[in-house]
Amino acid sequence: MSRKPQRRSGEEIGGHVLVELLGSGGNAEVWRARGPSGGVAMKLVRARRGEPYARFQREVEQLRLLGDMPGILPYLDSHLPDEPTAKDPAWLTMPIAQPLRDALGPDPTAEVVVSAIAAITKTLASIHAIGVSHRDVKPDNLYMSDERWLIGDFGLVDAPNVEPLTEGAVNLGPRHYLAPEMILSPHTADGAAADVYSLGKTLWVLLTNQAFPLPGEHRLDVELFRLTTYSTHKGLASLERLLETMTRTDPRGRPSAERIADELTQWSAPRRTVATGADLSDFVRRAQEAVRYQLTEDERQANRKHRVEALMSKFAKEAEVVSRQCRASGLPVTAFYGGKYGDFDVDASDYLSENLGVLATTQVMGEDPPESRSAGLIIQVHEKAPMLKLWIGLAAIPRLDPEVILIAGSSIAYWGGRHRGLWSEQRRTVLGGPGERASVADLLDEMISRLPSDAEAWANALEEDSGRR
Repeated sequence: MSRKPQRRSGEEIGGHVLVELLGSGGNAEVWRARGPSGGVAMKLVRARRGEPYARFQREVEQLRLLGDMPGILPYLDSHLPDEPTAKDPAWLTMPIAQPLRDALGPDPTAEVVVSAIAAITKTLASIHAIGVSHRDVKPDNLYMSDERWLIGDFGLVDAPNVEPLTEGAVNLGPRHYLAPEMILSPHTADGAAADVYSLGKTLWVLLTNQAFPLPGEHRLDVELFRLTTYSTHKGLASLERLLETMTRTDPRGRPSAERIADELTQWSAPRRTVATGADLSDFVRRAQEAVRYQLTEDERQANRKHRVEALMSKFAKEAEVVSRQCRASGLPVTAFYGGKYGDFDVDASDYLSENLGVLATTQVMGEDPPESRSAGLIIQVHEKAPMLKLWIGLAAIPRLDPEVILIAGSSIAYWGGRHRGLWSEQRRTVLGGPGERASVADLLDEMISRLPSDAEAWANALEEDSGRR
């Protein structure tokens, strides 16, 4: 909310001449100013004592500590008198930057918006990694300068080893974008999870071109929350699941900023596939989820089970390119059962447990059980001879919700049950999110690239086994 400015154009403060008012809020005015080194944005704090002034001091301190970290609106200079007055106010200078909405323009494409928020999310992930949270994420505090997307306005910043400044039950954060826990218990709330919530609201506002976000969790069973209600862009449906998880009421169920940055980057990247032919199952799955989703815990579990099975079926479908490559290379693919996963028709749960641990496949301490799937492809010349086993799998573990682990690898399996792992790779993605496709493609690309070395290891094992006989 803007307030009548206390300063006027032409006034000189700290060696800077005020030129034009850029913005005016509850505790500060921001002016375009001309200083010894050229034009700057000068933030003049109104408060002279108490909590508001202490917050400004903390903002300056944290900006100094963050230094030249990429993605942060840089700190240039400041003045923090012990007892500010009208003639000797506290101030902070920064480069002049363009506000996010102005930089995006009146009708930005979804691709431009997602690219901008992906860059901002990477910066949030960087500050979260060192224990710092912004706690005031909203469009008005995001900027562009020199073709870089930046985060500014650290007035509510939280960092390690700093004491709370607000006494009593006073909520902290941006109105309309504020996470529930920042209303109920701001002093004990996880600031990083609150940033994720506010970021989800910011992304929704920018993609739907609304003035403010709707309150609460972005449930897929409520039409007004769905991005596709406001746009016909075909790719937005895959972002709806991500927005739902970002705005969950329980902060423990929200993905990390690092995971969100990866999901948004994958969404922006060109679509990849390792199989040919049109597969419409993903659209069918999303359509079913949109009408079947409910909030009861039992049905949430059933919904997760359904999505896990859909993802595993897609994983196995894409993996057909591996079996085709094996056959084209002359490798003897052995089909045993003709199961639901095609050539990947043998169990590989032992490899899943070995690589992901028992928690990936076992119910622990009253938790709802994890959902895991696995399947293997056998290359074999004789039933008692060593075989090459290529395997794929995934695990949705309650403690990692909403993330799912995708995994692929290969092993040499010997008669009698002994086996020797050759390699394995993992990818994490949000279950039902835009990163699923790229994660599957990455793992299958890895499997195909390793086929020559896997085949060599298998031939060596056959020769060694034959020599022992």
